[in-house]
Amino acid sequence: MKRTITLLVLGLLTTLCGLSAQNKDFNEKEIENLAAGILSDNYGLQRSSIYFAGYYKVAEVVNEVTEVMLTSDEPNIKILAALALYEIGKEEALNDFAQLVNNNQEDLKVRKMVKAIYDKWDNELRSGLIVASH
Repeated sequence: MKRTITLLVLGLLTTLCGLSAQNKDFNEKEIENLAAGILSDNYGLQRSSIYFAGYYKVAEVVNEVTEVMLTSDEPNIKILAALALYEIGKEEALNDFAQLVNNNQEDLKVRKMVKAIYDKWDNELRSGLIVASH
């Protein structure tokens, strides 16, 4: 198991290192590896994968990032996933943000941070500063 995770991390980092941000078309295998990293039980791999998904605006992994944002037990992972979704810019994620913000059972830190990201994104959409991607 450790070997598989190590190989996955090395493969992911090798693939992503040296790429110019937001100008890369990912192939199917790269998307699969990134999705696997996002859903991983390995905290470091999951964190790095979510970060790269947002940094490179990989829209193909929005479902995985959203799932982690809504179901993770780690507040920092939830917040990072929200930031990645904001960077990717899929407007349908706003509904998931609202769901998380309105969940009184959710960690207060998570609710406040996700609300701030939601408000910024919503304001940018309303003012025309960004164009939503579908």
